Amino acid sequence: PRFYKTKSKVAQEAHEAVRPTGMDMVDLPEGGSNRDQQRLYEMIWKRFIACQMEEATGETMKVRVAGVTGENKYGLEVKGETITFDGWYRLAKGESDQMSDVSDKLPEISEGEKLGFVDLTSEQKFTQPPARYNDAGLIKTLEEMGIGRPSTYAPIISTISERNYVERLEKRFKPTALGIAVNDFLVTNFPTIVDYQFTARMEDSLDEIANGGMKWQPVVSEFYGPFEKHLEQVGDTAARVKVEVEATGDKCLECKEGDVVIR
Repeated sequence: PRFYKTKSKVAQEAHEAVRPTGMDMVDLPEGGSNRDQQRLYEMIWKRFIACQMEEATGETMKVRVAGVTGENKYGLEVKGETITFDGWYRLAKGESDQMSDVSDKLPEISEGEKLGFVDLTSEQKFTQPPARYNDAGLIKTLEEMGIGRPSTYAPIISTISERNYVERLEKRFKPTALGIAVNDFLVTNFPTIVDYQFTARMEDSLDEIANGGMKWQPVVSEFYGPFEKHLEQVGDTAARVKVEVEATGDKCLECKEGDVVIR
């Protein structure tokens, strides 16, 4: 059997109610389940079986070609990859793009072989910005930074959605005008609070309290005393934030002059 060690100090292990107890996948009884429940069970079963299977192995080949055109010398390079043993891929294939067929086999070629020119295609590429977060990407980043816990990931995502700080476009989060305004205000006025390290340290302290290693009164007092004073100061001095509105291009139905906007 294969054994795994958790990386997170506060990892929440699999709940026994959903841990498979047999190697054979079963169909849930009729009437007591539906399609979603069956798919959930299949996902749990597949992940459980896959974690006990061997890793996938493969071979990578890199070919370098030296070219000469008149007095100009240039180099070309191509890389191919072939899966020689699919391991747990065999069970998980098709579950995501990452687990699809990753073989990229090169044709047979020998060292010193002369290659004839066939065609040349010129292509210009630009650096692309990082992709926007989806649910899985956001949770992975939170885990890497030590922010949040398995029990808080769902509330974090639901909160930013319900408060209209973000909207979903093609299954990815895009900040709204409200979300940008709130973020800018907090970063400007509470830089020490809206900080990845602060959140991670605070959650580590709360974990220590839960484990009996620290008293909660000093931890809360150290944070809340300065925070309360700073909060009052910001409330007295900070300017009211203007949230950008979205123009519709329509005129007011009553006065016929004012523009209709989405606020």
